[in-house]
Amino acid sequence: METTASSVTATGDASSPNYPEKSILVEISKYLQLYMAAIILAFGISCNILSLITLTRPAMRRQSTSLYFSALAVADTFCLTAYGFNLWYGVEPYCHYIGMLMSASTSFSAMLVVMVTTERALVVWFPLKANTWRLRRWATVLVPIAVVVAFGMYIPRIIYRGAE
Repeated sequence: METTASSVTATGDASSPNYPEKSILVEISKYLQLYMAAIILAFGISCNILSLITLTRPAMRRQSTSLYFSALAVADTFCLTAYGFNLWYGVEPYCHYIGMLMSASTSFSAMLVVMVTTERALVVWFPLKANTWRLRRWATVLVPIAVVVAFGMYIPRIIYRGAE
């Protein structure tokens, strides 16, 4: 029986010996994923460090958005580091911790983006009142609360990891 592309699609079986290029494509995909991830990690972590250096300068520290973006750079660095660790090592005992760190960092990043968006919207809607609101103080209160909430949401993953 001659196998065609349509029969492979219909049966979903491309692992037969008639398709040796599949294993080659899988290997190429793995190497591309590793090398592209390394490039993304190196570039991302380097840019986050440069962002932190810039955002923590005295002139920038007065702005509330610099606190949000500094926290965002830290959260992104945690997420990138956990992703790289998971991709290259994938050690079983640490999978739950890495998954929790990645999920919590992603949630924290989303919360920070919402905070920045909300603050910018309020400043645009009420430009004359915005100077009296002490936005920097609000940022110093809201960022730690967001850290606790983001990581608190994923603590049950570690506590109940054996219950699955």
